[in-house]
Amino acid sequence: SVSPRHATFILQEDVISVIDHSSVSGTFVNGKKITAGKYIMLEETDIIAVGDLEVKINVRAEVFPDEGPPDTPAEEYEPAKFAGEDLQLDAIQSPMLTSKPEKESLVLDIKENKVMNFKVQATSQSPAVNKVSFLSKLKNNTKGKLKIRFHAYHSANILVRIFSIIGDLLVSYIIVEIFLPFDDYKTFVNYLPDVFFEFISMEMGSVWDILVTDVPYLHEVVTEGAVFIKDTTFIQPIIVTFFLVRILTTLFFGVSISELMMGMRAVGNGIWNRIGGVIRVCLGIITGPFLIFDLPALMSKRTFKEFMTFTNTDAESKALTIFGLVLYYPVLLVLVLLAPLFQGFEVVHPIQVSTRIEKRIKVVPKEGEVAPMVTMVADSSRTFEMNLMYPQSEATIIPTLHIVGGKNKTKFLNSVTLYLKDLKRPVDLQILKAFDLKELVEVGMRGNFMLFEKFPELYSFTHTVMDKSFKKTETKESQQKFAKEFLDFTQLSLGLSVDNFIEMAEQQTFIFKTLVDFRSAILNLLDGEHFDQLGLIEVGDCYFLKASYTASPKPYDILIPLTKGPGKLIKISYDKKEKLKEVSNKVYKFVFEKSLWLTPTYLPDEEKLSAFQVYDFFSTLNINSVSIEPKKAQGLYGFFFELSADILKRNDMNEYHALKTSVLMLDELFERILKKKSPQPEINEVKEKLHKNFKDLKTAIEGRNLSFFGLEQTI
Repeated sequence: SVSPRHATFILQEDVISVIDHSSVSGTFVNGKKITAGKYIMLEETDIIAVGDLEVKINVRAEVFPDEGPPDTPAEEYEPAKFAGEDLQLDAIQSPMLTSKPEKESLVLDIKENKVMNFKVQATSQSPAVNKVSFLSKLKNNTKGKLKIRFHAYHSANILVRIFSIIGDLLVSYIIVEIFLPFDDYKTFVNYLPDVFFEFISMEMGSVWDILVTDVPYLHEVVTEGAVFIKDTTFIQPIIVTFFLVRILTTLFFGVSISELMMGMRAVGNGIWNRIGGVIRVCLGIITGPFLIFDLPALMSKRTFKEFMTFTNTDAESKALTIFGLVLYYPVLLVLVLLAPLFQGFEVVHPIQVSTRIEKRIKVVPKEGEVAPMVTMVADSSRTFEMNLMYPQSEATIIPTLHIVGGKNKTKFLNSVTLYLKDLKRPVDLQILKAFDLKELVEVGMRGNFMLFEKFPELYSFTHTVMDKSFKKTETKESQQKFAKEFLDFTQLSLGLSVDNFIEMAEQQTFIFKTLVDFRSAILNLLDGEHFDQLGLIEVGDCYFLKASYTASPKPYDILIPLTKGPGKLIKISYDKKEKLKEVSNKVYKFVFEKSLWLTPTYLPDEEKLSAFQVYDFFSTLNINSVSIEPKKAQGLYGFFFELSADILKRNDMNEYHALKTSVLMLDELFERILKKKSPQPEINEVKEKLHKNFKDLKTAIEGRNLSFFGLEQTI
């Protein structure tokens, strides 16, 4: 009636207990059947039934004389739950040590100067003992004379490994966000992959081809993932930094920083843990994409990388793993959110954005008053993408060229000089550069789902397929909403700081990266944060983001037209600070009052050119070109001839000097064009004639020869 493995009686610290091993007939204490696998403490008076056998317990104490070193350690060891694992213990200058507790417990047989490998057999009913604490206890009981090496085939579970990899990626992201503004770091992380693949005699492209060939589904998954990551962050610097973090922290701890925080420890020799661990990480750069090499971790076994490098990582404590999930990960996530605020170790500070929209206040004539008649001049520019109706009495428009660079590398930059007649002040107008406005808005909106409903116009703009006819369908109302949202979003991004990020997270969004990226992008466009004021201004039928720079000796404004199309930066330069407000009001609220930017219509190409048509001609002119159309040549000369006659007639010296500067540059331009000979004689003839005409024009202007222009010599 007694099973082969029926029950175990255990004596520990004068307390005796019994445990039933799921026997067939069971074990009874005082007539009551005990639960299998559960320890039951006994008294001397208890009657135990093992099958049909009754067992009575007698306890006695015996005193043994002290006859030298004991054969057993001073402390009994609990049964160890190390089933199926290998232990290796090195005994150095130690006496024979034998510990033979009851059945199913750990049995050690360590002989002096000998190493013994053995298996430990334990059942599921045996109480678990922590490996580290057990071996530490064993070493203490032998007075430190045992040097213990513990080798186990058990390894960290794949879930712990995945969380550790995610943690290291988050650490890498934090580092990239802070250090990427430094050019040295950016160059290093972009250069390192080339060095690595050159070292292993492979190219990144060939590695990708191998992956796609061996794992067909990987191409679509990785491609879509790469597009998403590319749109939200910097993928290559993060991957490079990820491996650097794992290599450096493994060199210090034997495991990476996140593995350490998740409770993973390197098992084995301390020095080789670090050296072999670094080799393991480097090997993972190659084997990482091939998931088959990490499949053993599903069963808590050593991976291919660990097997090849004779290393092993194990999660010794579940408590540390839980600690990592509960405390370490939340800290990492908070740092991920805050890292953009410390890019380049420069703490983000708020920049004031004006919420007032500058508009012209129109004065309505009183009853009985008649508005004066004003002669309007029509003009248009395909380069500026606008058409203009301006009062002839207010301004003169003079296309102007500027020479930039030295003799070997000379470049011509074209602009338009608006000469304000009543104020006798020139204002320079030019396009600094073109950019993609949609891409700029995407920088701030992409991936930040919390802002989609707050800025619906910006969101729809980033998700609209643009074409050339899109601007023609834009209304003044939709453009006004778009401009207002753009200003609010700019104010939100530039207003973010370390002091108010909590308030920003509660009211707007906790995803700060897109705001900081937009902030950097808009400041790069606006030549830094040195502007004195940033806000909206209404010019004609369009709203512009306007940045004013008044601190320099020659102040200027930078305008960005907020139209749903290609973006551009327009620079308005003033000659001096005096009466700056009056001059800028004259430009924006009088000269450009009737300008159309949303639905421009352009003047037809005729022999007679307008001021902005001449500007467009200069914008598209290639000085290395060998041909000029005769019609354009005649129109160009005709425009400057009539403009010069008109300016000389008014006898305004400031206006005269603006004209003279423009014509002098034209003379130098055509000298360069003339040097480029064409194989067609008639084209060379046109260029020579045009150059001669402009030389005569320059001479007449410099000498103020009114008779050359058919005017009476009254000056």
